[in-house]
Amino acid sequence: MRRIDLPFQDLTTASFSLHIKGKCNNFGLNKEPLKSSMIDALIAGRLFGIAEERSGHAGSAYVTCKVRAATDDGELIICNVIAFNDKVRNTLLALHDGDSLSLSGALTPKVWTDKQGKTRPALDLVAHTVITMHSNTPDQE
Repeated sequence: MRRIDLPFQDLTTASFSLHIKGKCNNFGLNKEPLKSSMIDALIAGRLFGIAEERSGHAGSAYVTCKVRAATDDGELIICNVIAFNDKVRNTLLALHDGDSLSLSGALTPKVWTDKQGKTRPALDLVAHTVITMHSNTPDQE
């Protein structure tokens, strides 16, 4: 697999190919808007704020948090994280603001527009595994 740098400046008109597990996926060809696609990802950064535990309509527990990660050019990007696995949830809840961590899971790239009208990248991650200095968690059982 080869590395690809995503053009975060304008994902809405991006045109690139991404090779995942031997298959070539084309995104945003012909200047069409980038469609939501899940990517198996590994991100590393620092917890931004604290993790919060919540409950779904059926009473199922989950944890949400934000992770601040650096891009290759040194800019920071916020990744919105949600975790359903008990071990991953407990690990995230034990962390403090600014703690280093790595997460793997299903990543969805998105775009949002700030108040000045500038498009910005956004990342949503459904975390399956978390690695910290304090503990490691295996994939969902």
